Amino acid sequence: TKKNKLLLLLPTCLVYVVYIILPILVSLYYSFTKYSGISKPRLYGLKNYIRLLDDPYFWIALKNTAIILGISILLLGIGAFFVAMLLNQPMRGVNVCKALIFAPAIIASIIAGVIWGYLLDPVTGLVIGLDKLALEWIGGKTLSPYSIAFVYFWQQAGYIAAIYLAGLKTIPNEMMEAAAVDGTNFWQRLLHVTIPALRDTFVSVGILIITGSMKIFETVQQLTG
Repeated sequence: TKKNKLLLLLPTCLVYVVYIILPILVSLYYSFTKYSGISKPRLYGLKNYIRLLDDPYFWIALKNTAIILGISILLLGIGAFFVAMLLNQPMRGVNVCKALIFAPAIIASIIAGVIWGYLLDPVTGLVIGLDKLALEWIGGKTLSPYSIAFVYFWQQAGYIAAIYLAGLKTIPNEMMEAAAVDGTNFWQRLLHVTIPALRDTFVSVGILIITGSMKIFETVQQLTG
């Protein structure tokens, strides 16, 4: 019954409210106060937000975050989907490929930063000796956000592809076979069968990419200082 369903959801809802909603509301309250974390918070009005909007570094950070987010959506949202499509095909060694692609997802972000730092460092990186590829990939004002977005893609591609792959497994083979019998090609089946069937998966992946792109401090710190 509806009452039983609500009772079953109640523990999860309580945990969500206590550990997600309340901290957000408390943080919002603190943003309008002067608070050191130790002393008692004092109401500060909009002064924190005015200082933020007047800070030129805020706009630089916002621009870099937007670049990383946009590239991550393109690379992970689209690239990882086609990786999943490829891994969904019956071919020899596909399980080994799945393991290799997913492996970076289990590496800590700080370790991923160390690995790519050795490759992209503008002074000592391994890419330095590759002639035209020896650019200021990290630490500069232009290429750093693009490099960070690529590292984030490298680390998360396997995880996002695994989510897509799980969604692809839920599409009945009969649907694809019926579409093939009707004379559709690969792209027509992709647009009219596969993508509509994965609508909820795309929404979940989009949320994960957006929230994940906002939480890559360790990678940024390790790569750029």
